Order: sequence, then C-alpha cells, then structure tokens
Amino acid sequence: MTSYTADATAENIGRRVKAMGLKSVVVKANGFTHFKKKRNAIVAFRSGYSSSRNDQNPIVYIEDTTRKAHNGCRLPRKRREEFEEQAEKVKKLTASPSNEDLLILYGLYKQATVGPVTTSRPGMFSMKERAKWDAWKAVEGKSTDEAMSDYITKVKQLLEAEASSASA
Repeated sequence: MTSYTADATAENIGRRVKAMGLKSVVVKANGFTHFKKKRNAIVAFRSGYSSSRNDQNPIVYIEDTTRKAHNGCRLPRKRREEFEEQAEKVKKLTASPSNEDLLILYGLYKQATVGPVTTSRPGMFSMKERAKWDAWKAVEGKSTDEAMSDYITKVKQLLEAEASSASA
C-alpha cells in the first residue's frame, strides 16, 4: 500500500465515520506480510487523515488480521518432532511413491514449513516446477498444524502400503 493509498483510505474512513456520528473507529488491515511494510502503511494511514484535515483522527486502532507466518514455532514440540521424523521416514521408502503422492507430500511439506505460496507460477516450459507450485497452491488455505497432520497421515499411509505390499 502506498502512502497515497493509505492517505486516501484514511480520508475516506474519516468522512464515513464523521457522517455516521462516531467518535472513533477500529480499522482491520489485511494483506501485508512483512512487518516493516505493514508498519509504514499503518503510520501513513494514521497520519494521512490528520495531515489532510484539521480534525482529530478517528482511527484509534488498526488491527492486523493478516495470517501469521507458518514457521511452526508455536506448535507443540511433539507435533514438530513427529513431522520431522515422518519427513525422514519418507526419504527411506524402498519403492518410490507415485508422482501424485509426491506432489501431495511436497505441497503439504511446503505449506507446513514455509506457509502460503510466495512466488509467482512458473512458466509453461517448467513442467516439473509448475506441478510442484500447483500442488503447494492447492493446500494454501491450510494452517501449519493442519498441513503437518495431513503430511504425517499421508506418510503413514505410504508406509503402511509399502509394508502390506512387502508382506504379500
């Protein structure tokens, strides 16, 4: 969000608040992933109203509703350890899983460790990278915890399938 956009938005909110007869308002801001950008936009948002008008700024608080980073630091240690253990086990499968299973695992792993997709979709000549990106994008709405538990479940299914085919 540019400074001009923040100023214009703050001006618009100020007019609407005044028209409704309210003395203060809480604004919910969403979509900034980097704290520095977010902080700068919020500062511009607050100053935009007061610098363009002589009235007191009605924006008393700006709540950040952006999803937090998916770095796994807030998850229980036991879940993280099990996830890391399953990630190591999947590397030791004797039979290679199908491409579909590998893509599912890739998407869940990236969602659990990195979070939502941060890059643009690869070009059509990068088939492998494009398929991996699509798999990651398909699970973008899952939280870190959901992605980890789905990953763990999928690896356990693959290990069970390998064990049952080895015993047969």
